[in-house]
Amino acid sequence: MTVTLSISFSENSEFNRVKETIKRLPWYREHKYSETFAKLPLGITETSTEEEIVAAVSKEYDPQLLKETEEYIQDKWSTVVDGFEELRKMRGIELRDSYTVVLTKYGSGGSYNGSIGKLIIRIGSQKRREQLVGVITHEIVHMTIQHFIDKYEVSHWRKEKLVDMLVERYFPVLEMSQNIPEDVSVVETTFNSLFPDIEAIIKEVGTKK
Repeated sequence: MTVTLSISFSENSEFNRVKETIKRLPWYREHKYSETFAKLPLGITETSTEEEIVAAVSKEYDPQLLKETEEYIQDKWSTVVDGFEELRKMRGIELRDSYTVVLTKYGSGGSYNGSIGKLIIRIGSQKRREQLVGVITHEIVHMTIQHFIDKYEVSHWRKEKLVDMLVERYFPVLEMSQNIPEDVSVVETTFNSLFPDIEAIIKEVGTKK
């Protein structure tokens, strides 16, 4: 069965996204993300009140842009569905038939709740729009291996490299790259030697110093 997307957006979801982003700012700093990594509404900081957040979100809310972005994503989604069908064949992968995508103007590029198959994806410039299918794909791949990541306690940046390598393998049409601020060469070596046994790869990556 083809993997499909259900896409939504609202002012209320934007408000919740901003609040959650503010709570996560210390975590982003701890993991060496840049200060501009997580976007907030103009004038909003960690000390802003809920009333100030509501006003800022309302001022910047653009349902037309969000609707156009939804249509763009659905139109381009067909370019990656075959990759998901190949990924589904990998033993131990947990892939749903449908995912919920909430579009936002705020926060990180993407985040997810694997237990319910929900993604929150940030939109932005025209270049950003062209990358959206890749960002969604990246987050779904995260979800497919999260149970192994938790089981073998894989560190954050090693996890990111694992996802990057799976995306490169199954979705070569996408141009996805991210700056990883630490040495994760062990991931590449392990991946290339043990592929396609994804659990063995993740177990090895989680145990190596």
